[in-house]
Amino acid sequence: MKKCCRTLIAKISLAKPLYKAVKQSWKTCVVLPVKKRMTAFWRTSPFYMPQALRVEASTLCQLKCAGCGFQRNNHRALGAGYLSLQNFKKLVDDNPQVKRIELSNYGEIFLNPELVPIMKYAHEKGVRLSAYSGVHFNSVSDEQLKALIDYGFEGMVVSIDGASHETYVKYRVGGNFDHVIDNVRRLIAYREEKGLKCPKVIWKYIIMQHNELEVVKAKQMAKKMGIPIKFSLDWDKNYKPTHVDFLKRETGLTSLTRREYTEKTKESYWGDTICNNLFLAPQINWDGRLLGCCSYSTGDYGVNVFEVGLKKALRSRLYVKSKKCLLKIHPKEHVYGNSPCFACYSRRVREKNGRCLNLKME
Repeated sequence: MKKCCRTLIAKISLAKPLYKAVKQSWKTCVVLPVKKRMTAFWRTSPFYMPQALRVEASTLCQLKCAGCGFQRNNHRALGAGYLSLQNFKKLVDDNPQVKRIELSNYGEIFLNPELVPIMKYAHEKGVRLSAYSGVHFNSVSDEQLKALIDYGFEGMVVSIDGASHETYVKYRVGGNFDHVIDNVRRLIAYREEKGLKCPKVIWKYIIMQHNELEVVKAKQMAKKMGIPIKFSLDWDKNYKPTHVDFLKRETGLTSLTRREYTEKTKESYWGDTICNNLFLAPQINWDGRLLGCCSYSTGDYGVNVFEVGLKKALRSRLYVKSKKCLLKIHPKEHVYGNSPCFACYSRRVREKNGRCLNLKME
């Protein structure tokens, strides 16, 4: 009987890789509690509709950051623009299961002239908004600051790579350190005046050659303002830290470059977070094009969410095949080359080290 089954499997082109994928998935899921196991299978199904989304509020940005290839290359394939209130309303109304939306990605959300009514509408519909991918917070009006409080904005990461104006502008070209700190303080003051805990504010500090010695000062400033500080690794592959022991002691980081992190952990700096987006919080461009994850900026999946609807977009052929490839359920040669996942660094590192995608479980 076993011999007959093996002969049959050998004759069917897709049977062998599918059998291996099912076997591998079972080995991974069998150790999980029953509830989590069922959740894993449901969330990887093309019929699953995510309760969270990532929608770019604005690709516009007035800064010329030294390491930003997106603005330097004229917004790449995503174009310059912002999310309209009309499209946001349609997206929220058509998808009542969505309860959280991340608005930030490549641009600065506060340059969207319709941001305040967007926040108001989301609040009315019970949708929590956030900007954890980052804002630079150089230009924000009093109306926007108060709207963040009044409409229950969940939180944001503010990118401040230095503890003085002279250091800050070496990377954030065109920015103003004093303005950013003042805006953060005003927001915190409004929040305390209302007696609220949201929005949460996190100071993100990218460690670079020129700002290594201001780490301690930044920690002290963050503590004084009552906000946490998170140290991040530079994108620059040529960066070599000068004060290694000092930085590791003060930041708590065990790796100071992305290359070092990958060598130690055998995974990319962002781990499986980016790939999880395709399943749990798909990225949508400001004009509705489905991007899948937050790192893709040179194309899209060939469907527009605002035109065909979220359900149809997420069930489009290339998108479903790409998700199957990430889970090793679909032979990669059937889709790679057409899929954005083909050139993804996170996927390549994971595949090189023989790891499967670790789908986030709550």
